[in-house]
Amino acid sequence: MGQFYYNGLVVSLQRLFLVSLLITIAPATSALTVQTLRQADQSYTVITVDLKRDALQLFLHDNQGRLYQSFSAITQNLPKSQQLAFAMNAGMFHANYLPVGLYVKQAQTLYPLNTAQGKGNFFMQPNGVFLRDSQGFKILSTADFLHQPPQSIQLATQSGPMLVDQGRINAQFKPDSTSRYIRNAVGIRSAQQAVFVISEQPVSFYELAYFFRQRLQINQALYLDGAISSLYLPVLKRHDRQRLLGPIIGVVNRP
Repeated sequence: MGQFYYNGLVVSLQRLFLVSLLITIAPATSALTVQTLRQADQSYTVITVDLKRDALQLFLHDNQGRLYQSFSAITQNLPKSQQLAFAMNAGMFHANYLPVGLYVKQAQTLYPLNTAQGKGNFFMQPNGVFLRDSQGFKILSTADFLHQPPQSIQLATQSGPMLVDQGRINAQFKPDSTSRYIRNAVGIRSAQQAVFVISEQPVSFYELAYFFRQRLQINQALYLDGAISSLYLPVLKRHDRQRLLGPIIGVVNRP
C-alpha cells in the first residue's frame, strides 16, 4: 500500500483491498470524485460528475468536421486554458464511427433516436438514453423517452441495453453468463449527479448491473459499450489507446 499527493491531498492506494480509492479533484470549476470499488472478485473505477460544478460534454468531431476517435485528438483541440479531466466512450457506433442512436450536443440533435429492431447489444431491450435536460441528468428507456419526450435537452446519447431500470436488473441478463468483457456504463444517482463506471477486469452484463444496483444503490443505469471500453483520467495516469472510438463523453476544466 502506498500514497500519492494530488492538490494537497494525501491519497492511500489500496486497490487490492476491499476499500475504495477516493480522490476529490478540485481544479477550477471541476469537482470530480473518483473511486476504485470492489464487488466480489472484480474492481471498478467509478467517476461521479456533479452537474453544478463539472462541465460534462460530448465529443464526436471538431469544428472542421474531423472525427476525434481518440482522447488525444480532443486534448490537442482544446484551448490552452482548458483541460480534459475525464473522458470515456459514450455509446455504440457504426463502422464509420458515427453514433447508432440519438446524439444531442449543445441542444442540437445531430443523430435521431433509433427505434429500430435488430441484433446486437444496442438493440437488446430495453435500451435507453442518457441525457441532460432543464431538470438535470436522466436515464430513460427508449420506450419511456418516446412516451414522454424530455424538454430542452442539452446533451444526449442513446445506447443499450439498460442495465438497471426503475431499480430492476435487466431480466435478459443471466447470473451465470460466461460472456465477459471490460465494460463501461453510466448511472444516475440524482438529477445532479451522474456516475460513470468502467470495469478493471472482464465482467458480464449481470455482474455490471449488480454492481450498480447493489454496490452503488443506483436505480437507473445504461450500458455504454464493451471490449472497446476506454478511459481517460489523468489523476490516475490513465489514458487508454487500444481502439479508435466513436462518441466520447467527458469533463473539461474551465478557467
